[in-house]
Amino acid sequence: MKKKLIAILSLLLIAALLVGCGSSAAPAQEAAPAQEAAPAEEAAPAEEAAPTKAELYRTIQEAFQSDLVGQYLIAKYSEAFIPAFDYAVTEYSNEELLALIDGYKSEEAGKTVVTVGVCGASNDHWKACQYVLDQNEANIYIKLVEFDAYNLPNEALNSGDIDLNSFQHKAYLANEVNSQGYEIETIFDTLMAPLTLYSRQFDSVDALKAAAEASADPIKIGIPDDATNGGRAIKLLESVGLISVDPAAGWVPELKDVTEYLYNIEIVPTQANTLPATLDDFGGATINGTYAIPTGLVPSQDGLAIESQADATGDSGNPFVNVVVARTSDLA
Repeated sequence: MKKKLIAILSLLLIAALLVGCGSSAAPAQEAAPAQEAAPAEEAAPAEEAAPTKAELYRTIQEAFQSDLVGQYLIAKYSEAFIPAFDYAVTEYSNEELLALIDGYKSEEAGKTVVTVGVCGASNDHWKACQYVLDQNEANIYIKLVEFDAYNLPNEALNSGDIDLNSFQHKAYLANEVNSQGYEIETIFDTLMAPLTLYSRQFDSVDALKAAAEASADPIKIGIPDDATNGGRAIKLLESVGLISVDPAAGWVPELKDVTEYLYNIEIVPTQANTLPATLDDFGGATINGTYAIPTGLVPSQDGLAIESQADATGDSGNPFVNVVVARTSDLA
């Protein structure tokens, strides 16, 4: 019995040892490698601020007062209009430039629209301006808004219905601002419709002066008989040294403001639209392009002198220069 008990205990001890050997602890799992932190996302670049109206208008000015638009004005309007800014002739001939611009179409989609109030039919130069804007990738679209009366574009601009207007000279604008209280102002010069001194008897101002000095009878010079264009004509005659004018009379003098006739001439006020037909009756006549061009008179070819932005004293504030106008509040 004792032997059996010892045998059983021995078996139990062996079994316990075997169990102990087989139940060794499983090795600890290796820790998963730490994940690298994801790189911080770069901040999205800040959107560029939209240009202010003043910035848009400066871009339009640069495009309008470009060489291409200057040449186009001359080519398109046969010098009835001339640029009121300096320009150089481009690589295009006038014929090539007219074909390029007159057939040009711009797309409005995706561009900042700027509305420009105009009057009349002679506004193709804005198409030339649009061409330059597009070539410069300015992302601006000029949308013309036509008005059928001169009193309307300034009213529309002042009330915020349009962004800009382009139809008037400085003298007209000044009168509108003074009489209506509009808060609008010039932002840049565009063009002039100049008066030109023509003659079929003389080929230069010097020749006219020489004849006037030698003649017993005064040489007659025709000028428009309305106050505005008559005053402009007197300033033109002053600028070429035929007369002296009282500076106090400003840009629209009358005959009474002529202080001295420097040559033997007589100034004859005449109905403006008759001056081309009666040019032979005068030693010279100052004629607006509206009446001169249709009769075949070309300022640069036939004119003795052309009205400019500066007068005889060097004052460049000619109030008959046409302008683009904006609301004063948009220029701050």
